[in-house]
Amino acid sequence: MKKIIFLLLPLTIFANQIRVANYNVENLFDLNYDGTEYKEYIPNTPLGWNEQNYLAKLNNIAKVISSVNPDIIGLEEIESKNALSDLQSMLKQYPYKFDAIATQKKRQSSVTTALLSKYPIKYTREVKVTNHPRNRNILEVGIEIGDEVLVVFVNHWKAKSGNESKRVRSAKYLMERLQELDDNTPYILLGDFNSNYNEYQTFIDSKLNDTDGITGINHILGTIVIDDWKITQWFKNLFNQELDVKFVTIDDLKKSKDNQLNYNLWLELDEEERWSYKRGKKLETLDNMIISKGLVDGKGVEYIQGSFQVFRGAGTVRNGKVYRWQRGRHKEHLGKGFSDHLLIYGDFKF
Repeated sequence: MKKIIFLLLPLTIFANQIRVANYNVENLFDLNYDGTEYKEYIPNTPLGWNEQNYLAKLNNIAKVISSVNPDIIGLEEIESKNALSDLQSMLKQYPYKFDAIATQKKRQSSVTTALLSKYPIKYTREVKVTNHPRNRNILEVGIEIGDEVLVVFVNHWKAKSGNESKRVRSAKYLMERLQELDDNTPYILLGDFNSNYNEYQTFIDSKLNDTDGITGINHILGTIVIDDWKITQWFKNLFNQELDVKFVTIDDLKKSKDNQLNYNLWLELDEEERWSYKRGKKLETLDNMIISKGLVDGKGVEYIQGSFQVFRGAGTVRNGKVYRWQRGRHKEHLGKGFSDHLLIYGDFKF
């Protein structure tokens, strides 16, 4: 009898484990012409966005996702429900099946965010950022995991063609929504934030700094702790002193009493491994996975510490570079490659 119990216990633990991932798939357009496509993704032009290349793109993205085997995955740069449905169908050929999908309402922006889940979706809603039709809202999805509802926020913030104030705006609306949740709500903030996990350090001397050093991902979302960080910039400069800044740790999260603090999972990797995107030789962490205190409180869904990873297999990295979707000299599609971002993931138990 003791031997039977010993053998069954690991299976029980495994059955109560889920993997959550995020992947910016770089312009997954369908083959319908809507008038909002980028020029190179208008279907059936000499640039070659046709059925053959579309299927190649779908297959390559499905190959990456199935290699990681997530139960829930947030996606960015999905054009439409049609594109998401086609990806869902391609995944079944591996075979890999997601029963539940969530998307944003179609807006005038060319691409949007989405989510696939093996677990039932209880609700979906959007965190409204602005009324501008080309600005992306934040997708909020409540997923039934055991006796709890895990809330996942899929983000795709303004690219660095815009100043930090645009990303701060997204962060403020997101934080307002987080404050409406119960303090112990288990939630994950994931997606392409177009911000490094240490953005407050990397952008401070950048021309994008129009916020006196305040960042969306660090200051507004509470992934750093600053001694009296509301001290104004002029006061800091006047006394020529550096404020005491540190990243929020899991211990900080456990001690927090509300949803003011959040923990960025990039901190679990060695510094040289912290990248999912390359801009030239510069390593960046634009894709982030950030967790709440409700995922480290010893109840319900819990983050498995040390499980966060970046997927660099299946040919997604070649010669130290991200093997993105390939286009030729004249911007024509070559039918090979993946995305300019890498997939990130972490494991949870319940």
